Amino acid sequence: MTAIIGSLIGGPIFKWSPDIPYLVFFVCIGLSGVTASFIKSEKRRSRPSWDMLHKITLEGIKYTIANRKLVGLIFVTLAMTTGRMMLNQNISQPYQLSIGVDIAFIGVTAAIIQLIQMGVSAWTYKIADKIGYENSLILSVITPAIAVFLMSRINNLISLGFLFLFYATQAFKEPISVQLSQKWMIPTHRATMA
Repeated sequence: MTAIIGSLIGGPIFKWSPDIPYLVFFVCIGLSGVTASFIKSEKRRSRPSWDMLHKITLEGIKYTIANRKLVGLIFVTLAMTTGRMMLNQNISQPYQLSIGVDIAFIGVTAAIIQLIQMGVSAWTYKIADKIGYENSLILSVITPAIAVFLMSRINNLISLGFLFLFYATQAFKEPISVQLSQKWMIPTHRATMA
């Protein structure tokens, strides 16, 4: 929710006065620090040893490397995350400006993306249970590729729909990847390696 609110108000505030978003950021971080200082954590009775953690981690790495499905999932996730980061960091905002989105409304598109991702995340498991997790993974690989291809061919506001589809698919992929990695990892190493 905070990403939606921040996205909606950030652009117009910056357009009105470029200094105010930095002040709001400073105040929010300050309030977070004050709030965090009041949180008390429970003390653990027994602490795991470094040797035990090291042993479990090495065993998990060996098991992961020996499991072809997990290695494939890792490569798919790395490739898709790289593509998502390129779009997030280098392409999305200039692309939106090039198709006619006003700079003050880029935050609105970010808020819409957050809403879409929240909705998709809420329904991912239900969809995956119906069509299967492996099919869902394939769908989450093909769909963003098609969306980005269409974005490269259509350079007007209609292509915002493909941008939204790209991010919706990213939100769909994350729980699918986690579920499959948990399914394919041995139970004793799930928390360490997932």
